[in-house]
Amino acid sequence: MMENQPVRPDYLLFEKAFDGKPLFPNRQALIMDLIANPRSHYHVDPKTNQDEYLKTINKLKSFLSQVLNGANKRVINNEFKDSLLEVLKAKPLSADIVQNFFENLVDSFARIKKYTPAKKPSPTFDEEWDFLVSDFDEAGYVVFISVRPYELENEPNEYLKEIRDKTIKDLADNLHSPSLKKFRYNVPTKEVGTILWRRIHILLCRYFLHREDLPDIVTKLNNKFSEADIKDNMKDETLIRILVSHFLEDLNAEGAIWIFINQSPIYVCSQIHCNPNQLANSSNFIYFNSTKDTLDIYKYNKTESIFWQEQVWYKMKEMSNSSSLVFSNDFTKPLNEPL
Repeated sequence: MMENQPVRPDYLLFEKAFDGKPLFPNRQALIMDLIANPRSHYHVDPKTNQDEYLKTINKLKSFLSQVLNGANKRVINNEFKDSLLEVLKAKPLSADIVQNFFENLVDSFARIKKYTPAKKPSPTFDEEWDFLVSDFDEAGYVVFISVRPYELENEPNEYLKEIRDKTIKDLADNLHSPSLKKFRYNVPTKEVGTILWRRIHILLCRYFLHREDLPDIVTKLNNKFSEADIKDNMKDETLIRILVSHFLEDLNAEGAIWIFINQSPIYVCSQIHCNPNQLANSSNFIYFNSTKDTLDIYKYNKTESIFWQEQVWYKMKEMSNSSSLVFSNDFTKPLNEPL
């Protein structure tokens, strides 16, 4: 006689109601609780270690995507079990309810692997997102194609904000790295390109100003651009604005960041292409920004990637109606946007 189908762990975590609402509204909330709880193995303080904090978020996103997918062979480990139990203990529930729920949840994680057919499912959003984050982090060259780059949004979609923040961090890290990570933006008009340069300048300034090693960064930038118009007793904000302008000018000249004005019909949807010059190591994504909290992502398969490279990318680089918008300090004015 066949056993009853098990209750899925995602139902227990994100749908089963306690006093009218689930324990966690979504995966992101669970991840944040796992990181915030000081007794969790995943605990990281974002104020003291921002890089590790972001890495842990991505690690948990990928892990949850795999363990909640019954067709995937990955199972929960003791580190996750212990951390999850600590998070559950922090909920306003009795000890008996917590223990019973935890045991049912662990059993559900184990049983879902048994009852799910071992076939390759269509990629879920979380899987596509994990692909994008991983490929973006490993890429040495990233190309963006968009009518309105997400750097222009004051309150971007939470997922696009993560990619935006990674881009700014990677650009900033070029100050210390001997191997430059390169970015190319493709936008339809000079007006959009000019605003984009201004926004990238502002975002880089904010990034540096909030670093604990700001004095070291200022010294390094100052030494690199010794001819900059620097005066004694300048405020940090004024100093950073000037130095970042020189930094962007230098990155643009070295090919670490380009903004191209391209009027070709390439803007049907927004795109992110990682290592587009490498046939075997390229990955290509399109995305649709549905709402502030959701995102639709699709990763090209190998055939689609080859077609895009041959019919779009290589031709796009040769098109006469594509021109580079060179960075100018004039693009950063007026300088009244607060940092």
